[in-house]
Amino acid sequence: MKKLILSLAIVVTVLFAGCKKNPSVPEPAKQPFKFNFETLVLNVGKGKDITLADVTTDFSFSDIRFESSNDNIATIVSKVAVMAVAQGTVEIKAFKGNTEVGKFKLTVNYIPVAAMTMPDVTIRETEVTSLVVKFTPDDASNQKFTWSSADPTIASVTGTGYIGRATGNKAGTTTVTATSADGVKVACKVTVTALPPYPKTGVDAVVKSFMDNIMPTFEREGNLILNSIVGQEFTVRQKSVTVYNSVDQNVFIHSLQTSTSFTTYPLPTTPLGSFEYLFVVSNGSQVPAKGAFLKVGIKFSETSFEVTTSEKKTFTYTQVAEFTSYLLDAVNKDAAKAKADNKSFF
Repeated sequence: MKKLILSLAIVVTVLFAGCKKNPSVPEPAKQPFKFNFETLVLNVGKGKDITLADVTTDFSFSDIRFESSNDNIATIVSKVAVMAVAQGTVEIKAFKGNTEVGKFKLTVNYIPVAAMTMPDVTIRETEVTSLVVKFTPDDASNQKFTWSSADPTIASVTGTGYIGRATGNKAGTTTVTATSADGVKVACKVTVTALPPYPKTGVDAVVKSFMDNIMPTFEREGNLILNSIVGQEFTVRQKSVTVYNSVDQNVFIHSLQTSTSFTTYPLPTTPLGSFEYLFVVSNGSQVPAKGAFLKVGIKFSETSFEVTTSEKKTFTYTQVAEFTSYLLDAVNKDAAKAKADNKSFF
């Protein structure tokens, strides 16, 4: 009997021991806030996104606010990036609410321009060309430059970066200088050659006759066509003026889509190389396309000028009266054709 009782006691003890709860598993340790870098070096004018180390799993990036200890040296941009402003050292701090959770040291370096070169150029009157400064080191912190011409009446210059724009104003030679923000200077010689010897007074006479005699007809017919078909199926209504200098560079353009009237745009001062006045209305995507079209183009050369409407004709500079009569007739014919092609609107 005693043996039986002892055996039951052992069994009960074993059963209770088997039912005993396991000890609780400890929660993982909270991961600290950590940047991807403890120190950072940037040059003035450069920026970098702020990133967090992979172990930073207990902080939502959107909950973190970043601050610079000195915005005059480095500042936070777009909430998640740092921009180097001036030479010096700052701390970039991270806050969750009002509690600082991390920081790193940022050193900002300034790299000055050390040397510059710029080649000489030769251009013609009215021509515009680029002047390019090559500087070292190419990662200089401040890449702004000021430009000046010793004689702007020969060649004027504009620009704020390492590329300047020089315009030839009259025949001659002058010096153009570029100065870096660090005070380093470089100069080049700009030689301007004369235009071909076509008579400026002849070009002026042609332009004046065009503006005084042709443009009123051009405007009247253009506005009549436009006002007659506006609101119809015509989807394109455009007027434009394009002017080129003597070396075929575009020096003036005005283009206006879906306009309600044709407006006079005076031509810039001569000498000109060529210009074009265009007026068009059309139904755009429909095939066959229907439309009304008026176009006048004039191209100047040394002893004559070429006029383009629906055909081409050449005049000398002594034939301004003949040119005016011809062009008035040509514009009226083109306008009549436009009306005939769209007679349901007239």
